[in-house]
Amino acid sequence: MPPISSTPPPRQEEEDEAWPEIMEQFGLHLISLAEQMRISLDGLEADEDDPDRLKKLYEVDHAVTRMRRASRDLRTLAGRAEDEMGGIDTSLLDIIRMALSGIERYNQVTIGRVSDLAVIGYAADDVSCLIAALLDNATKYSPGAVTVNVHLADAGDVLFRIEDTGIGIPERSVGRLNALLAGPIVELVSKSGSHTGFPVVHRIARKYDIDVRLATRPAPGNGMIAMVTVPAQLLCEVPVTPLEPAELPRASSASSVAVLPPAPRRR
Repeated sequence: MPPISSTPPPRQEEEDEAWPEIMEQFGLHLISLAEQMRISLDGLEADEDDPDRLKKLYEVDHAVTRMRRASRDLRTLAGRAEDEMGGIDTSLLDIIRMALSGIERYNQVTIGRVSDLAVIGYAADDVSCLIAALLDNATKYSPGAVTVNVHLADAGDVLFRIEDTGIGIPERSVGRLNALLAGPIVELVSKSGSHTGFPVVHRIARKYDIDVRLATRPAPGNGMIAMVTVPAQLLCEVPVTPLEPAELPRASSASSVAVLPPAPRRR
């Protein structure tokens, strides 16, 4: 018979308080591992001339980038991702490119007109993660193309407009989701595990006072429109010094490798 411990079992409240810290530590550990893998991949890609092997390396690189995004989302859901006072001012175009490198079906997305502005350094990664979550959702539920445009709005804000051609959702559900997005952060529940994109978007939006609204596309088309208004205080001029380039996932042809435009690589 095992000895009877004199230590009382942990209370449910203590277990609930422990999970955010556990999620934070695992998120940081996974980000660190992803960066280590990326350094090794950089060397392998630079030394590889065979198109078929290079294509496979790019696919691994893409998976590592998506793993890094999932790790950041984990930290966001844990509520432990503190403001990062560092970072690099990142152009709106590179914000979109970073978001595309973090989703699976990036080749469904067409980038339209984008204002020539940048997001300030400490918010750039989070804004990119918010856009990535919306693009990921749009490409998953849309069989056709997804477009993203960014233009100046009132009072110096900028508006991201993400439009898909999927089946859409009922107007009543759109209204309910918009009310939730405009309200305070809600606690995660068991069913949140199958739809983590919405909580991530909601938390980042509330953190930076970003407005996110959804709408159905007008007839005769189908699909959804996501509108993200980034306030002027998060914007600045495009930095003169370019960021270190990182390749988005490549699509291989029979005789060559077609390279998408580079996205900023976060070290």
